[in-house]
Amino acid sequence: MASFDPEETMLIHAMHINLEQYDRPGEMERIQRIEEAKESKLSDLMNGIVPKLVSLALTKIAISMYQIPEIKNHEINSGKLYMRLDKEWEYQVRRKLNTLNMPPNLKTVVVQLIRPLSMEINQWMNDFEEMISLIKDVSTVNYSSWKTTIFDPYTTVAWKMTGSINRSETALRIIRNERVEALIRLILASAYCVEEEIPSLWRQLPDHVKVNFFGNAEIVSKLPLMAFWMYEFDLAPSSYQIFFIGKQTPRLNDIPLNTRAFHYAERKYEKSTLLTVVYDFSEKKDRLAIATSKLEVLEYCYQWMTDFEQERVAYGNTFWLLFYFLRWPYPHYFLDAAKRIVKYLSVYEFGLLMYEFYHFSIRQDWGFFNYKELFKEFWQICPSTLKQMSEEDPNYFFLPELLPEEFIESCKDSSDDNDDTPVPLKEDIVDIPVALKKDAGGAAEETRKDAGVTSDESSKYAAVTSDESRKDAGVTSDESRKDAGVTSDE
Repeated sequence: MASFDPEETMLIHAMHINLEQYDRPGEMERIQRIEEAKESKLSDLMNGIVPKLVSLALTKIAISMYQIPEIKNHEINSGKLYMRLDKEWEYQVRRKLNTLNMPPNLKTVVVQLIRPLSMEINQWMNDFEEMISLIKDVSTVNYSSWKTTIFDPYTTVAWKMTGSINRSETALRIIRNERVEALIRLILASAYCVEEEIPSLWRQLPDHVKVNFFGNAEIVSKLPLMAFWMYEFDLAPSSYQIFFIGKQTPRLNDIPLNTRAFHYAERKYEKSTLLTVVYDFSEKKDRLAIATSKLEVLEYCYQWMTDFEQERVAYGNTFWLLFYFLRWPYPHYFLDAAKRIVKYLSVYEFGLLMYEFYHFSIRQDWGFFNYKELFKEFWQICPSTLKQMSEEDPNYFFLPELLPEEFIESCKDSSDDNDDTPVPLKEDIVDIPVALKKDAGGAAEETRKDAGVTSDESSKYAAVTSDESRKDAGVTSDESRKDAGVTSDE
């Protein structure tokens, strides 16, 4: 049996449902039905999903093209490439590619891959800026120009072969870069539990920075694991201890979601106890943060789950799993995932997923994936109940833009093995706010405007929950980032 690819299994455990939810009446009957559906085990879902060699090679070339000075400077001076509709940067990439002995069609693929790479690095830069904003008031460094004065993010980030950023390795590069201020490196070393670097970085801090930083209870409260390390190594003066955790082990909820931190915590906690951190981050208000960037540690914990737990994840988080596969770099594997778990898709989840397809199709001219064709194939495997609902609901006015009417009619005439599949009722589904669409690769506001879709129209036709539901979910962009901790780890 093929082993799981880390990138493709990350979301499985990110959406692990709190076990207490299964004490509700009738829930165990649903779980029993899930347990009997052995053919849709998540282990089967991920089995065999391995990036193609050609795809890896082209992605590697695209990363090299993205890092050349002309392209990098164009993005710095003219704005995010993934949001730009002009073709100037594409011409520059093609000129560089003309020096390579490549077929024209493959050169086109490389150009198309630049946009998702731009999405990746801009998300990482947003997360990094969020982190350094905590310390800009206690440091003498001018962070408004950090992209040129501290380090070059384009050459600092470590890329994975699939075209996503290896955030753990990137953090290590920054920690070991002596040109970066010691306070930034100390924060990263604390969050990633690079304990061998912490004492020396602390000694490099000027006295006034130590006083300003650790004398500010608000700042320290946002960096609890850093406070733990100061206590662990007995580094800070006793007058600062009032802000410290004061324990020999980090509190569970203070452990950042990155594999290095979890590896350290394994020495302090049993695995079963440590998994409660994953459960806590899987509650409604935190699923947004996990779905965007808190994935690395969840893949790390995946090996601890039983098949039954994995299946329960699929039932409780069907939308989130499929939404994950829609995002770069995994839309190629969306259909394989959908075939195994579409039976768990509720009416509301189906509506949200349709809306995401619509958003992705707006950017059809970007070229890195044909989402309209993917939706056609997805439509064919969906239960007829879901399809009929979407045809009759005026909220899905955009359906004709995704599927021609004759195609919909032809699907009705063909046999469908899924027609008798019951549609599950789920009451705890969380809506997707605009902030997630913007941060996680969904259509941003600028793109919607270019496509002639306003924010009001989007919210009106997204089949969204009521204001009360949004309030219960508690999922604003700021809260997501606040809950996410100091750094954004894969």
